[in-house]
Amino acid sequence: MIVFASAPGWWSNSQPPVIAPNATPNDYAAVNQGQVKNIAKAAVAEFDANLPGGAGDVLHALVDGWATPQLTGTAATNDYAAINLGQLKAVATPFYARLIDIGYSDDYPWIDSPNQASDYRPSQ
Repeated sequence: MIVFASAPGWWSNSQPPVIAPNATPNDYAAVNQGQVKNIAKAAVAEFDANLPGGAGDVLHALVDGWATPQLTGTAATNDYAAINLGQLKAVATPFYARLIDIGYSDDYPWIDSPNQASDYRPSQ
């Protein structure tokens, strides 16, 4: 039997919400940079509200760096660009590091995965 957990309440309560209530689900769509930034910002706010010591300086520096447009060469970053698994892990790593620091997690979930790492594969 497969059991699916419900989404955390903060996914709907954050501003803007992580989950758009009227959006049509597309489980096979690529994840884009803007979606990852939106979820990360909401997660930092949730950490600040509920973790001992809040999100911490590393996570605040991560999301604060997105507040002003960053230039890569001559073009601004594109929040609609797809993100690959390696990029997603790079954003998730400081969140897991914070959870490990306060004893809420023991390790990064991809470390002990039986699946071979495919960091250049698009995220879905």
